[in-house]
Amino acid sequence: MTHEGRGERLRPEDRLRKKVEFDNAYATGQRIPSRYFTLIVRPTNLEHPRLGLTISRAVGPSVKRNAVRRRLREAFRRNRDVMTQGLDIVIQARPGAPSATYAELAADLRRAIERYGERRRRS
Repeated sequence: MTHEGRGERLRPEDRLRKKVEFDNAYATGQRIPSRYFTLIVRPTNLEHPRLGLTISRAVGPSVKRNAVRRRLREAFRRNRDVMTQGLDIVIQARPGAPSATYAELAADLRRAIERYGERRRRS
């Protein structure tokens, strides 16, 4: 077991599932652009981060969108230990995302999260 005894699996409570949760993130979250996606981060009172994915049809056909979704979900799952506080994170994939490997998406996610932390420390 990792991540505070919660196991490695992403559970329903680790995800943004309702439209209002996405709307709150869009309205009050900080946007951090990266090469393959835009990260929208909003602090919460929860003790763990939650993930929401937005992958529009502009990214590609369903096979490619689902591949991007699986890669981003896995990258979040493996990197959520670096997020020590409650955050709502929405990732909006860009059209170039299907050409990225898992390692590229994971590195991009890690950099974006680090940039969010730097911005937060400065403010």
